[in-house]
Amino acid sequence: MEKFLIKNENLSLAVFQTGNKEGRPIIFLHGMSSSHLSFWEQYSKENSLTKNFRLIFVDLRGHGSSDKPMEKEHYTDSKTWANDLKSVIETLKLEKPVVIGWSYGGLVINDYIRHYGDGSLGGIIYLSAAFTTGKGMEKYAGPALGNTMKFLSLGQQPDFATLTESVIVGCNDCFEKEVSKEFYARLLCSSMGCFIVPHLVARDENYEDDMKKLKVPVVIIQGDKDKWISMSMAEWAKQVVPNAELVVFEGCGHSCFAEEPDRFNELVTKFTQALK
Repeated sequence: MEKFLIKNENLSLAVFQTGNKEGRPIIFLHGMSSSHLSFWEQYSKENSLTKNFRLIFVDLRGHGSSDKPMEKEHYTDSKTWANDLKSVIETLKLEKPVVIGWSYGGLVINDYIRHYGDGSLGGIIYLSAAFTTGKGMEKYAGPALGNTMKFLSLGQQPDFATLTESVIVGCNDCFEKEVSKEFYARLLCSSMGCFIVPHLVARDENYEDDMKKLKVPVVIIQGDKDKWISMSMAEWAKQVVPNAELVVFEGCGHSCFAEEPDRFNELVTKFTQALK
């Protein structure tokens, strides 16, 4: 894959590209304590996505190969996250991209639409996505968040042993069905490189009013066995977002794109090809 370093606020974001450069761009935003490597099943071998679309994978700030400042202020402002995505779209000159946000990546999409609307986007896929943070998550979070956070103190940096225990628990809670060894290894290793989780979960945002304004096509994908994001959150989002479609992956957990990659890739392909 090609690698780009894109600047926003004196911070470098690592962005990776593969697939068909002539196709519509699809931007993949990974989840908390992860990296672009989580989308192994989407980029590592030829499939309907690599054949047809320009695939863009972003390492969020504080993750993967992107810069990782340790100070809290780099992670708590909604517009900072919005500007990260804006910088990717503008620097790479992406026209009407589809944006896929897995878990925490859904929040980044909502940060973007809060500050810049959806006029520059072709469509949105919320993938086992979080739609709120802080106190709002108490109603909708699955047990995995509590299982992980019991190892971490909000606002404090974990030591290595604590981080390790948190990562093992968190990664194992990411799927219900068997996943490939290649995906699991990359998920685990990516998580070990992220030390800013307490800053990420300390945010307190409500995006309901922003989501109500969406006009582009939206699909919400949710595994019904997800231990991180409850089914009720996906159902709530479907009611909030105008004309959103909810697709349920039965028997899947938080990583249906890795648990049933062929079905997921085909769903994304059909959604993107149907756009104007």
